[in-house]
Amino acid sequence: MNAIVRTLKLGSAFAAIALFTAISAGTATAQTPTIGASFAVGVPVGEFKDTLDRIAYGVDFDLGYHFGTVPLEVGFTGSVKSYGSTERTEPWSNTIPDVTLTVETSNNIATGHMYVRLIEGEGFIRPYADGKFGFTYLFTETSVHSRGFSENGEVASSTNFDDIVFSYGGAIGTQIRLWKSDAPSETSEVREVTLDARVGYTAGGEAEYLTAGSIVRRENGKVEYAPKTSRTDMIDARLGVQVRF
Repeated sequence: MNAIVRTLKLGSAFAAIALFTAISAGTATAQTPTIGASFAVGVPVGEFKDTLDRIAYGVDFDLGYHFGTVPLEVGFTGSVKSYGSTERTEPWSNTIPDVTLTVETSNNIATGHMYVRLIEGEGFIRPYADGKFGFTYLFTETSVHSRGFSENGEVASSTNFDDIVFSYGGAIGTQIRLWKSDAPSETSEVREVTLDARVGYTAGGEAEYLTAGSIVRRENGKVEYAPKTSRTDMIDARLGVQVRF
């Protein structure tokens, strides 16, 4: 594990250096924008797994730039995943018990990272390697819903507990071409679409967060929180599509 952490630290340092180098060189190199979206899972490891022994599910998205013939892409990648939710029904009030509301509490993980990707710009199959650095944000929110109240039925919502920590990591993946435009790049809005599969490791700092059972509701109407504390290391995997313009 120590070897992995050292490797990821070096990868993040490389990402930072390469990012600024690429931006500086960007004015002299043709830039190709890319966007992507994926189904994603996050598997806690280490002490994070000891306190949160469940898989998080959600979505990832990328916004990047590929620098012409240079096998380099830089950009921003983000994700939002849920690691559990509960739902209960409550009366509207003590005086109107025959009208009920749905109360949902969800535990979530959001991440945002700058990334540097080593990847060839052409080819049917393109393996790649990433380095990244940014943040991991853990938050629990409760929302109240009533059918017909609004477009999505939400009456009110509140963030019960949250924490944000620095995180960094690396990943390996493969892009497989699904479609490529036959038109010249100057006249085609979309150049190609690829299938994107990736697995990586995110080393997250120590954070406080809520899990199932961390919210205690007292009979006097007060709410107490019992947060967990640990590092937030995760193995990430995703499958989605990338669009290059």
